Amino acid sequence: MPPGPVVPARHVFVALLALAAAVLPAWRSFAAEELLRIDLGKVTGPATFRAYGFLHGMSIAAPPQELVAPLKPRLFRSTAVDIGLVDRPGMYERARALGATVQLELSSSHGCVPCPGENGDRTHWDRILDYLLKEAREKGYRIEQWDIWNEPDLQHYWNPGFERYQEMWARTVRKIRAADTQARIVGPSISRYDREWLKRFLLWAKANDVLPDIISWHEFEDPGNIPARVDDLRGFLRANGIPVRPVSLNEIVGARHLTRPGPTVEYLWAVERAGVESAAHACWDDEEEGVSGCSTYSLDGILVPATKEPRSVWWVYRRYADLTGMLASVERSRGACALAAVDSEIRQAGILVGCNRQGAADVRLELENLDRVAFLSGKVLVTVERIPDRGWRPLQKPEILERSERRAVGGRTTIRVPDVGPEDALFVRIRPSVTGLDTTGLLVRCWGTVRRIAPPYFWIDDGTNYRESGQPEPGIRVMGECPVQPGRFVQVTGIRSLLRTDGGLPVPLLRMRGASDAAALD
Repeated sequence: MPPGPVVPARHVFVALLALAAAVLPAWRSFAAEELLRIDLGKVTGPATFRAYGFLHGMSIAAPPQELVAPLKPRLFRSTAVDIGLVDRPGMYERARALGATVQLELSSSHGCVPCPGENGDRTHWDRILDYLLKEAREKGYRIEQWDIWNEPDLQHYWNPGFERYQEMWARTVRKIRAADTQARIVGPSISRYDREWLKRFLLWAKANDVLPDIISWHEFEDPGNIPARVDDLRGFLRANGIPVRPVSLNEIVGARHLTRPGPTVEYLWAVERAGVESAAHACWDDEEEGVSGCSTYSLDGILVPATKEPRSVWWVYRRYADLTGMLASVERSRGACALAAVDSEIRQAGILVGCNRQGAADVRLELENLDRVAFLSGKVLVTVERIPDRGWRPLQKPEILERSERRAVGGRTTIRVPDVGPEDALFVRIRPSVTGLDTTGLLVRCWGTVRRIAPPYFWIDDGTNYRESGQPEPGIRVMGECPVQPGRFVQVTGIRSLLRTDGGLPVPLLRMRGASDAAALD
């Protein structure tokens, strides 16, 4: 390009000052505050925890159940060895007891040195498939989802070319469907959303009657645009006469986001917004050289591999599990997003917020239509937690920033949180404020049906329909020895007190003085 006219330096300086004056106010506005609007009176559907899945995250014994069960996982994508189809017991029965689906990742059972079908030899791959189908049948394992091959778009995992991949795919799908008519085929599980790769694969699969039941790929970057990519796929399916089918993002969260709570919330938000069937947290190398979240049974690194202590991201997933009931409408900002839910059964609303931006900022939550939620129409108790970005370090528990009573005016209230870190997360819990006689410290007596026993506690349903967050059934917690089995009616005398839970929130507790304070009544 030929040079233009020379502009005096002082003119350039003046022009830059004018440009700065025009641009800086808007820039400062973005940098200073993230505004999110949450309409608690407008529901978008039930909370189903679509993003609750893990890859190679759990064994038959590790991590401890108290670090897994509260997360309510829905999907485990794992190898035949870890599931328990080869040599030794695995995590299958544990996953099923948690209510999770098992997605078998097949390619790890063979590898690509050589890949199936190279030199015309398919016998080894066929033997593996026959063995796994037989073992699943004989052990009574209901393997719902069969993921054929991991990231076949990458040379590292598949190098014989696309036509050889098509041949392997078709042969494998037909063999599995012939042996198990209820099996759901998952694929192609490519490393990113590549529209051209998917287009070529899906049109070929349609023509050869080997379409996957669930379309899958991985998402490691730019979580904010995941909903647009899922919409693009669905548009392609409709335009080409392929029935729209479920999507599994069976690896999400890139390596640079592994320990970052704010960006993790954005992945969860994106999965829920896109309405996919499932998603699984990916695993990557950990801080210590030679240690990988893929082989340490640390829920993909959200726990410290050596000690199994929770990291910040574990707390994000823990609070995601607290979003029960019905999801509510959220209008996100440029650098922050949120998921919100209202649960009328436990009389609680929850909001999980994540920042993914440059620099710290204030976060302002504009809550609307609280008066449309019966249990929030009066005075409410608001608790605000911060889940700080601690990186690789463990986080014992979130930090309580605020616990206050307030009354919504015109169904609206505003929650302001100053100086939130660029990749921090927040959790807001809203409950009805309890008014009336304070019986804390008094000796009281109550009656009810025993619902659950977990020493040193048991829970009795006293008819008030009170239920702690995270508990499966209503019940008041009692500390002491329960004299009967669940389902029996008891009378309990004890000292009314409060117990602080893992989130720092007090729950009612009845402390028995001795075994004689509880007696069966039926």
